Amino acid sequence: SKHVDQYFSSNTTILFLPGIHTLENNTTTLINDVNQLELMGNSSGDVGSTIQCEGAGSFFFTNSSNIQIRNLTFINCGQNFPFDISILCNSCRAALAFDTVDTLLISGVTVNCSNGWGVFAKRVYGTVSVLDSMFASNYGTREHDGGNTAFIYRDCVGDHKDA
Repeated sequence: SKHVDQYFSSNTTILFLPGIHTLENNTTTLINDVNQLELMGNSSGDVGSTIQCEGAGSFFFTNSSNIQIRNLTFINCGQNFPFDISILCNSCRAALAFDTVDTLLISGVTVNCSNGWGVFAKRVYGTVSVLDSMFASNYGTREHDGGNTAFIYRDCVGDHKDA
């Protein structure tokens, strides 16, 4: 799979203009060790910002903080996780996945028709907000390997970064 993570860095806002933006087949966007990153859609009348995956494609955030995803629609996404999430399943997929993220905002986001989870989050801490968003028709092939959302907190007591 291709990786396009070189476009994402700390203290950055990435604005998606109105229309459809295609994430090519098997593109994994692995975003690691960033702080203050915002992915924001822009709308013009009835036309919003849509990321449409061809075949598979995903955004994965790891070891990051202050992540904001606003006003974006993700359609037909879902790629295998690049990190171990064996707590739930052996070969999970997701459109948006988060592992060890401090402070997360998902606002005005729609995730539809993804192969696997729409949103999967493991070890997210700090303030986690999901506002005015919709996750529908996201599916897996077996029990526990897909659905609309999953937020997993393994250790609610003690040092959350080691959970």
